[in-house]
Amino acid sequence: MRISTEQFFEGALKNIQKGTSELGITQKQISTGIRILTTSDDPVASAKVSQLQERVALMDQYQSNVDVATSMNELSETVLGGITSSLQRVRDLTLQANSGALSDEDRQIQISSSTQVKISDSGKDLFLDIPSTNPTISTRAASHNSASPGSSISVGTVLDPVAFEAVYPEDFVIEFNDPELNQNRRTFSVTRASDGRPVLGTDPPGYLVNVPFEAGSPIAFNGVEVAIVGEPQYGDRFIVESTSTASVLNMVHRFAEVLETLTADNVTLPERIDLIGRATPGKSNVNTAGNYVAAQDITVTAPDNSLQTLHVAANTSSAQIATALNGLAGVSASASSTEATLDFSSTALVENETVRFTLNGALVSATVGATPAATYANIDAAITVALGGLPTLSSINNGDGTFSLSDSAGNDIAIEDFQVTDLPSVTLDVLGGFNAGDAISFDLVGSAGENIPVNYTVVTGTIDEFLAALQTDISAAGVAASFNITQPGGAGSAISVQYLGDTNGSSTLAVQNFTDGAANNAQISIASAVGTRTLNQSDGSVVALLAPGVDYTIEAIENRATMQFQGALGDPVTLVEGLGDSSAVAARLNLSLQDGYQIESNVVSGNGGLINNPPDLEEVVRNRFAEAVDTFLEDLDSALDGVTQARADMGARLNTLVNIKDSNAGTLVELQSFLSDLRDLDYTEAVSRLNLQTFIVEAAQQSFVRITQLSLFRLL
Repeated sequence: MRISTEQFFEGALKNIQKGTSELGITQKQISTGIRILTTSDDPVASAKVSQLQERVALMDQYQSNVDVATSMNELSETVLGGITSSLQRVRDLTLQANSGALSDEDRQIQISSSTQVKISDSGKDLFLDIPSTNPTISTRAASHNSASPGSSISVGTVLDPVAFEAVYPEDFVIEFNDPELNQNRRTFSVTRASDGRPVLGTDPPGYLVNVPFEAGSPIAFNGVEVAIVGEPQYGDRFIVESTSTASVLNMVHRFAEVLETLTADNVTLPERIDLIGRATPGKSNVNTAGNYVAAQDITVTAPDNSLQTLHVAANTSSAQIATALNGLAGVSASASSTEATLDFSSTALVENETVRFTLNGALVSATVGATPAATYANIDAAITVALGGLPTLSSINNGDGTFSLSDSAGNDIAIEDFQVTDLPSVTLDVLGGFNAGDAISFDLVGSAGENIPVNYTVVTGTIDEFLAALQTDISAAGVAASFNITQPGGAGSAISVQYLGDTNGSSTLAVQNFTDGAANNAQISIASAVGTRTLNQSDGSVVALLAPGVDYTIEAIENRATMQFQGALGDPVTLVEGLGDSSAVAARLNLSLQDGYQIESNVVSGNGGLINNPPDLEEVVRNRFAEAVDTFLEDLDSALDGVTQARADMGARLNTLVNIKDSNAGTLVELQSFLSDLRDLDYTEAVSRLNLQTFIVEAAQQSFVRITQLSLFRLL
């Protein structure tokens, strides 16, 4: 093969270029210390390098986070160390102040003959009692709570300042109820601290009485929201106090909760049709409960921007609103059947008690049966009687304690005046001391005026013998209708005593003058049934044993039962026995518009408005967050104002100290000068005086010598 000169030169040039390039790469590798300069140098190694670089960057970030965490913990450690030193110093000063070696004057920090100055500011004023921009709340668990492990309450938030200001400065108590009175459920009630009245809640809606507890779930009422976590026990209490001040820690904690929890996932928006079809919160009567429709003006805007306006009066029914809307151009409206549900599934009831309420003004009265099914059947029969005068209203017994109500004409379905006749009921059993020949006697005194002397001479001392004697004496007194005495467990079992004689409330049965003759050793166990408590009359303590020499009261627990009532859109409302409250449900309003028409109300959602469209979810979250930020910043500004004022006061005190120090220094110089004049030696004068005194002494000595040389003295 023949190689031309041109090919030779080209090949040589390429070799030179290649060598130069490789030389350059090597030089760059040497100067940078990096072997792979580009991905093409080693694709496999480059990929691994990229992965390792990501891991290195991540580890660098971890290290940076560790440094930050270390710095924060070291700062916290320093602060805690300072706090420890301060507390120890406070302790030392306290012990010193308590020492008998100090007088009252010693305990004053006095800086001049006429001036005293503070040396510190109150941390409580600066950091705990900061004036809040708006009334707020503080929360705490009662000191006697028995939950183990402990339960706690959140710092709480004021969600609706207007609603909260309406009840300010009321305090509230959240108390956990006896599970035995609530079908073994853990429930709580919220009451006003001032008078013990039940509180109307918004989450859950209705009166907050015997509400099933779910740890961490919000409890909202009167514009505030709190949550309780843990496992609170019967009798545990949590206090929500109104206050005009807040602590820095609570401010930060509340804002932290907003940052952690305020998301689109946990914000609930109202539906398009606001409260039509819902049960209204408990009111004093149906006239004030109504449909929860506020007085409002509804405006319809046509495509040509012409306006039609409809005024809706407060508590107007859905059917009436639909008829009026149909009179407007471009609008079609109708009211569907009204649907509501009565729920007795969680209502605490005792056999032979009477349940009463009014359904659309008609009285429903039913006796509680021996079983839940019997009770529900009795309520169903009583509702059927009431429906005789309500032709458009129907009811279905669902068999589970719920009743589905429907009004085909779209009329309201209203419930009023839920009441239960509370009856005291206990079980009795002979424990001992019923010896043959003993004369057992006591008096049964009912709150309706019954007074039954029971006298029983023991033969065998069995519970059956005691039962027979008790029934005989009650029958002899002519008050058998006032008592229901049975042995639910059959012969030989404990006796059930239920007092039926007083159905007007505050029903009690007393056991008095109990004795068994000379021995006085008879004992009867006593156990309260649901809705009853047994008390020692002398000290009011709860008792479980009857013994001679003590009188006892068996009383019904009033206003303990609740009933749930809800509309088609949910939101069950709790009605409380004896509270005289009511609730109503209206038909849902069906609404459609022709193309180009718009409809709105001047009443906002949540306040009884009918037409308002729900706001944008993201906008609601943004607005709530902005409100939380504004409140937090305002409270922080208040805290900063307090600190700034304290610093200003401190500056004034420092100026006073400087001035007093200068003044004291001048006074000290004068005093020292006076002291020097009085106490210190004038060396010049002293030296002169010394010389003079030396001269005088020397002259005297010389005179004496001369005198002693006279002859007269020698003669002597």
